[in-house]
Amino acid sequence: MRQYFHDDPITGSANWTPEKRIAVGWTGRVLAGPDGLVYNIMGNGELRRFRWNGTTFDVAATSRARSRSLPCRSSYSSFHNEVGSLR
Repeated sequence: MRQYFHDDPITGSANWTPEKRIAVGWTGRVLAGPDGLVYNIMGNGELRRFRWNGTTFDVAATSRARSRSLPCRSSYSSFHNEVGSLR
């Protein structure tokens, strides 16, 4: 996963900072959300939620902490309808 900052969002000019690699090894579909939230929809239907705090990903205080994911849902087979409602 790479992070880019738009240097001039007010005028919309094409000025971007160089990319910064913040994570590797992600699989499935990855969607960005507000306030640093990142959703990873795995091939088996599991939805994982992460939060980028600007330096690293927050670690959940649960048994899932080793995966660095925050609790969300363990089975998410029909994500299209609910993800579409996040807009």
